[in-house]
This record gives sequence, structure tokens and C-alpha cells, in this order.
Amino acid sequence: MIEVKDLSAAYHENRSKKIVFEGVSFEVSSSVPLSVIGPSGCGKTTLLYLLSGLKKPEKGEILFRGEQLNGHRREIALVLQHYRLLPWKTVFQNASLGLRIRGFSKKEMKETVFPVLKELTIDHLLDRFPNQLSGGEKQRVAIARALALKPSLLLLDEPFSSLDALTREHLQNLILSICRQRELGLVHVTHSIEEAAFLGEKALVMNEGGYNLLSIDGTGMAERGPEYRQNDLFHQYCNLLRGYLKR
Repeated sequence: MIEVKDLSAAYHENRSKKIVFEGVSFEVSSSVPLSVIGPSGCGKTTLLYLLSGLKKPEKGEILFRGEQLNGHRREIALVLQHYRLLPWKTVFQNASLGLRIRGFSKKEMKETVFPVLKELTIDHLLDRFPNQLSGGEKQRVAIARALALKPSLLLLDEPFSSLDALTREHLQNLILSICRQRELGLVHVTHSIEEAAFLGEKALVMNEGGYNLLSIDGTGMAERGPEYRQNDLFHQYCNLLRGYLKR
């Protein structure tokens, strides 16, 4: 689905250039979700902006379905860490915002958004405003806004970091289920070792000056459910990630 070749990113300020990362290569398919983990400042969010087409790389290339990625593509949806919901709009209006911008009719928006809200179990909150929602509900609205656009690749930037543990696990389960059903590609940025191990069948571990791409056998998306967190393989994967993060 998406192929990254020898990718480098940099920021330019006052005639100086700061390299964020360089030489990163990997592939993402709809059946193999990728977690991206590393310390603050290593370029995880920058990588998502590059994959979304919102930022240009310093070097290297990104191929989306075999074609050079030049600018944003409609098939790629990005969900940022902060919900970015419009406080004066209802759940339905926030979730359908992207469709409205694309010129969908009210009938088309309802037909598209209602099933997504039901899938995320927030269809009973249609007419509520953001200040009437919990953190988990707000995050689901932000995810619904992305899924309503029917992307083929979903990019998540630490969307569960501010949620309590049980809500976070529930949404992790939900995201994997949705990606499996829709055959969605998934790239997920996180600071959490456990979250990276649960959501990713591959993990890109980013450290200052380098990266490691890890994979583990026998943990396909179709096999993962809440009970996977109790599996010895899950804990082995957590320990593997922890070891690479300490390098």
C-alpha cells in the first residue's frame, strides 16, 4: 500500500537546517499494522505528516499504491493527538465535517456518517456538543470524522494518550476490529510500549540517530483480541520493544 524508501526529514530555520531523521525505509500493507514508537523529539509525528503528504521529505521517496506521493491524498486520513472538534458543532456535524467540505449532500452525509458512529458506539450522542462528551467519546468523534472519508490508510498520532487505561484498551480493540473489517492500513504513533505491541504487527523503533524495524510472527491482526494482552507472546514483544528503546 505505502512504501517508504531512504526517507529523511529536516526543519529549516534562520538559514540553518536540523535533521530530524534520515535513511528510514519500510512498507505498510492493509494486513500488517505498523506501530511507531520512540522518545519525544525523534520525529514520530513528522513521519506521519510526511506519510499524509502534508510535509515534503528532505530526501527519499514515499510511494502510495506504486505512485509517488506528492501532496495530500484523499485515501489517507490523519487523526492527531488533540481532538480538534469544533465546540459549536454537534457530534454529527463534527463527524461529517470532511464530507461537507467535499460537497456531500445532507442525505449522503447521513448515509455515510450514521453507520460510522454506530460502529464506534457513539450513535446515541448525535446531537451532543463536545463539552458534553468524555475524553474517550471526543476521540471517537475525531476518529469517526476520519473514517467517514472512507480512507484506505489511517494514520494515528497518539490518539489515546490522554485517556484512562480501560478506555484506552477499549479503543485499541475497536480500532483493530475496524481496520480488520475495512481492510484499512494502519500506522500508529505512541509512547506506550504496551500499545505499540498490541496495535502493531510491525514496530518502527525510532531513536536519536537511527531506527529499527521489528516484526514478530504469529500475531496477525485477525488473531488479536482483548485476551492477547494476557498472552506470553505479547509480553515477549513488550520486552523486545523495551530493549530496543533502551539502546
